Amino acid sequence: MTINGSIISAYEHSSISISEKKLTKREQCCLKRLYRLLGNTYFKFDENEKKIHFTNYVGVIGIGRRIIEILPKIDEKNDGSEKNKNLCRDRLLSMLAIAGDIPYKFSTEASLSSKNLPLLEFFICLYVNEARNLLKRGLVHNYIKHEDETNFLRGKLNMAEQIRLTARRIPRFSVKYHEFSSDILLNRIIKDVSRMLQSITQNYENQRKLLKIDAILEDVSFKRHTANDVDRIVPDRKTYGYEMLLALCQLFMQGRIPDFSAGETPIIPILFDMNKLFERFIGRMLRRMVLRGELSSFREVQLGKGGRFLLYKLNGEKVKELIPDIQLMNTSNRDENNGDIDPSIIIDTKWKKLDIQNKQRSGISDDDLYQMFAYTIKYRPKRTILLYPKTIDLKNGDESLETFFVEHNSTLEGKIEAWTINLTSDLSNTNKNTFYDSIKDQLNKIIIGTKNGNSKEQ
Repeated sequence: MTINGSIISAYEHSSISISEKKLTKREQCCLKRLYRLLGNTYFKFDENEKKIHFTNYVGVIGIGRRIIEILPKIDEKNDGSEKNKNLCRDRLLSMLAIAGDIPYKFSTEASLSSKNLPLLEFFICLYVNEARNLLKRGLVHNYIKHEDETNFLRGKLNMAEQIRLTARRIPRFSVKYHEFSSDILLNRIIKDVSRMLQSITQNYENQRKLLKIDAILEDVSFKRHTANDVDRIVPDRKTYGYEMLLALCQLFMQGRIPDFSAGETPIIPILFDMNKLFERFIGRMLRRMVLRGELSSFREVQLGKGGRFLLYKLNGEKVKELIPDIQLMNTSNRDENNGDIDPSIIIDTKWKKLDIQNKQRSGISDDDLYQMFAYTIKYRPKRTILLYPKTIDLKNGDESLETFFVEHNSTLEGKIEAWTINLTSDLSNTNKNTFYDSIKDQLNKIIIGTKNGNSKEQ
């Protein structure tokens, strides 16, 4: 754990002290409130030990001007240096972009100086740049329906109300009309998020640009919104191009505590489950490779799709659906009994450190093997792969850690393998394409290199 001014940096599965020297009483109260609302899934608040214990969730928690940054443990060499923190930020942002949690455009257009910002400032930087580029084209306007009582006739008479006014001898018109206005939900959400971020950011450029955005939206009314309000915006030709900005608005607002009042310390948690992120990241990488023809033996990548069950009761009731993380499909592997296509390869991602002290099976747990065995029996793939992140104490990913076979003397089908993937390769080269190319090359070795050498799958 390192502290740099108002920024506290820590790693997943670590802890920070909440003593007065680290966090003020006000900030501690905000964290307690967030903990009560979110539960202990994202972090654990230990009042006895005066510590916050982080789980497998990474990202940032903004508490007023204080930023708590939780970085992924992509390697065991977490020395707390700026170089290592910048590497973790860069890898996290790249994984989020490929996994679809933030628009991919942001990871490819962001400058290196922006990527060296704290995570929250980086997200704010993405927001202000996208908002300014869109608002420079002019505010989106739309027709808004009004019902009002006026001293002059405007639009159409609201006959039912007009009769009431006439009976009471009130000299007014009850009218219905449409006004072409910029005071619409889209612009109100942008103004709300911009003002919320003004109270959080400590970066001068971000603050300056947010003030300019607020000035552009001067004629738009201010109102508090939630992430659900973003879903109410119906895409049309007027809002074309706003998809990325709305995705960022939702990112800031999805963890927002909706009932904080003016003057109270705003809290913005932006947290991601590393287990699910690693799964989506590998799945989207493989899907992109298949679509680009870089894995020509496969026609489809299925993510999180089940349909087969571990057990059945006598009455036919299904028990425990088996849902592999990733299935690589080709047309030649068809189940003749029900017409379904069996996956050629199943991959299950595991974001955890292998217990290398356990020399048996390279530290692979029994639960992981049981899970792969169930997939092998029920889905009948030719290969099932356990994929772990590589740490410095593991051998490189040019060969599998372990290989098992379901049946003795049967090496053509029912093979279970354990592999690692290196997320810290090419550290000297910070080009935005290096990380993607490195992961692609490693996946090619795992999927194709071994298959061509050891399997008759093709």
